[in-house]
Amino acid sequence: VWKLMSAKAEDVAKFISVSDYYAVVMKEKMSLPDEKLTSVHIGVDPADYTFKAVAEKKRNIGYVSRMCHENGLDILVDAFILLKQKEGFEDVNLVLTGGSTGDDKKYLSDIRSRIRENGLQKQVEFHEDFEEQGLREYLEKVSVVSVPFRKGEAFGNYLLEFKVSGIPVVQPALGAFPEIVELTGGGVIYKENTPEVLAQSLEKLLSDPKAMDRLSRTGKEGVEKHFHIDIQAERMVEV
Repeated sequence: VWKLMSAKAEDVAKFISVSDYYAVVMKEKMSLPDEKLTSVHIGVDPADYTFKAVAEKKRNIGYVSRMCHENGLDILVDAFILLKQKEGFEDVNLVLTGGSTGDDKKYLSDIRSRIRENGLQKQVEFHEDFEEQGLREYLEKVSVVSVPFRKGEAFGNYLLEFKVSGIPVVQPALGAFPEIVELTGGGVIYKENTPEVLAQSLEKLLSDPKAMDRLSRTGKEGVEKHFHIDIQAERMVEV
């Protein structure tokens, strides 16, 4: 498919990537000249979301994506287990949402077993409804979010939704995650995508209310400045 798109590229005036990271992937896969490729980030309308300072919320960790191996749910669950073994995190819960498919049944069964084996079933919530009102209720529940994708993503629109709602993100240094966090603030990037390193990052952030509050506010401001849908629409028109 990449070869076919490359062969047909002469018929295209401009290719638009959703991130600078994925523009590099497209350029390499399709052998595109620089002048045929540009980036226009995905945007959100801040008016669709309600900002709430993390100081007003419980210290709950969130995950929102398809609950599968590729998206690193097990990395986060194992990090949560490690975190709960430390003093000072008795109040912290894990709230998971994003749904699954039949292919994920065995994987999720293993995840639930791991949670039970560590006696954490009452501190892990599976939030079923993640559409519109369900998502708004979910955003009220969490004060920090991590989706530790194993291979990163071309973008990750949910990161904007969390940031503009005042929720800091903790993401691996993969795909477009560093690019988004650098442009907006409002998050932490960790290098080695393991439960141990993620647990350390979450521990450090959750133990620092001032840092949580700073990231909560800078993330919202960063989305309004860089990822407002009107700004990206203007950029698209320019292209």
